[in-house]
Amino acid sequence: MKIRLGFVSNSSSSSYTCDLCGTESEASWDTPDGWRYCDTGHCLCEDEDVQEVNEEDFDTEEEYYAAVKTNNDSEMICPICSFKKVGVFDMDRYLQEVTNISREEVLAAVKLTNKRRRVLHTFDYQQYVSIKTGRTANQTEEEVLSRFKNYDEFLDFMKKE
Repeated sequence: MKIRLGFVSNSSSSSYTCDLCGTESEASWDTPDGWRYCDTGHCLCEDEDVQEVNEEDFDTEEEYYAAVKTNNDSEMICPICSFKKVGVFDMDRYLQEVTNISREEVLAAVKLTNKRRRVLHTFDYQQYVSIKTGRTANQTEEEVLSRFKNYDEFLDFMKKE
């Protein structure tokens, strides 16, 4: 089963997927205009509201460096790394763990309506799980953000499962 994350390349072009909203874009050589990566590799499209860490916004140099350190030494405050939002791929993995609904099960259900479908898209999976469990994406995101203290704790949970 094909799963596309972040940057995907083939011989003629490169495809980029926003880790926050799932928007896809193709570029022939370089990252699409307005798209950015945080230092941990999250790819964010131009539509995402990304806050910059500006030295002028802090009273002391120590506060500035503490903010940069908190954001993986990046001068961009990544909404995923700072655990303000849950990325689409992280949400997908979390749902697989807590619901025990496999991607294979969902692909089989999708193929009942579209026999030619070979790839399961992240949003197809999340929509199917939402219908099956009766919870919205916003409810699941709130659950994740309240269940874990920070992104590292969330990642540790995902590694254990």
